Amino acid sequence: DALQRHFPAANFRGYDAVVDPEAIRLFGLAPCDSLEAALTGVNVAVILNNHMEFVTMPLETLLEKMARPSFIYDVWNSFDARELNIPPGCGYVALGSHGSGRLPGA
Repeated sequence: DALQRHFPAANFRGYDAVVDPEAIRLFGLAPCDSLEAALTGVNVAVILNNHMEFVTMPLETLLEKMARPSFIYDVWNSFDARELNIPPGCGYVALGSHGSGRLPGA
């Protein structure tokens, strides 16, 4: 709610492999039917789940679809940033990160 109040023109989307789209809508997010749809054109993405679909997602391919600058914050530490090929203008950081990855603009 605080982010939506602070950024009223922003679009907030949500995707989860097992959560009903209506539950995502009730959370205040526009539900998406795929990871690609959720990440295409966005500036910020937050991974809040360790479902197998998120752990095995093609993160580098999805980063290419994001706007610039863009940033992914992964609270599950699903990827090793030192092993990712992070495109320019994109960043990836994980909670308790093993390697901070590149920050946008770096």
